[in-house]
Amino acid sequence: MGSQMAKFNDNWVVQPHGDWLSLGEGILTIAGEIKMPLGNFPRRMTAVALSGDRVAVWSPMPLDEPHMAELEAMGKIALLIVLGVGHRLDIRSWKKRYPEAKVVCPSGAREAVEEAVPVDGVDDVLADDAVHLNCAPGVATKKPFSGSSGRRERR
Repeated sequence: MGSQMAKFNDNWVVQPHGDWLSLGEGILTIAGEIKMPLGNFPRRMTAVALSGDRVAVWSPMPLDEPHMAELEAMGKIALLIVLGVGHRLDIRSWKKRYPEAKVVCPSGAREAVEEAVPVDGVDDVLADDAVHLNCAPGVATKKPFSGSSGRRERR
C-alpha cells in the first residue's frame, strides 16, 4: 500500500464506541466501530498501566472526552502500539494529542506505519518488568496487510 493510497485522520474523529471494560488491575479495553465505504467494521483498543505512572495504548482509536478522561486517569500516555497497515487510520491524531508518546509497532510493519508517523521502536520496548509485548511468530519479519495479533503477558 503506497502512501498515495493511504488515508489517515489528522483530526480527532470519534466513531461509535462502547464503554471501558476492566480486564483486570490496570487493563482496560473498549470496543468500537469504524465506518468504511464497504460497511462498518468492529475495532478494539486496549490500555495497559505500566510502571512509572505510564500507559501503553494498543490499537489507538479516538474516543469521546469522558472516555478519554478515564484513560488519562490511568497515567501518562507513553506508548502508542500500532499493529500494522489496518491500524494506522488514527495514529496521526493520537500523536498530535500526545506528542511525547512513543510510537511502537512490529518490525515488519515499520515501513507501513511510518507512512503515517515516525516509529520510535519495534517489538518489546515497554521497558516494564511486569508487562511484555510479544509479537506473534512471523509478524516481526513480515509486512502485515490487515494488522496482526500480538500477545501481552502480565507477570
